[in-house]
Amino acid sequence: MRKITLAAAGVVAAAGLLVPATVANAANSANTDVTFVITGMGGSLSLITGGPVGTIVPGSGGASGTLTTVTVTDSRDGSGRAWTASASSTDFVGPNMTIPKSAVSYNATAVAGGLLGGNLASTGAQSLDAPKAVVNRTGLNWPTEIITWTPALKVDYQGGAPIGTYAGTVTVSVA
Repeated sequence: MRKITLAAAGVVAAAGLLVPATVANAANSANTDVTFVITGMGGSLSLITGGPVGTIVPGSGGASGTLTTVTVTDSRDGSGRAWTASASSTDFVGPNMTIPKSAVSYNATAVAGGLLGGNLASTGAQSLDAPKAVVNRTGLNWPTEIITWTPALKVDYQGGAPIGTYAGTVTVSVA
């Protein structure tokens, strides 16, 4: 299993400011696409994300927004292939408070690209208190297939949170 790590940072402010987040990748550059390839079965299974992360918008009880599009390319040989994409999170740490990863949810939205049979589905919003499956693909027989989705991220802090920058890491992997 290979992992792509997305770092999302938001500012918790009473005014509800828009705060762009950044992408952490192997080159430590927010502008470099990240690609990890798993080889086997005569082809590859890869997960790609890159560019700046979308916008996380803080509000009175939580912050939410979208991350950049995730792409999975399956060009492995064989019929009846399957894969699962999973997401996990760290706690979001701020200057005077830590928001636990159990308050972070991930939803794979706008899932697209399933061709010629099999099943392709988002598992819906998942609390990231532990790694969770977010997209499942089964019954793939087509030689090469590209699946994309837009991750929606929500960080809840129902009791309020002190003003400051909160940073955490969201990891997406495919196997």
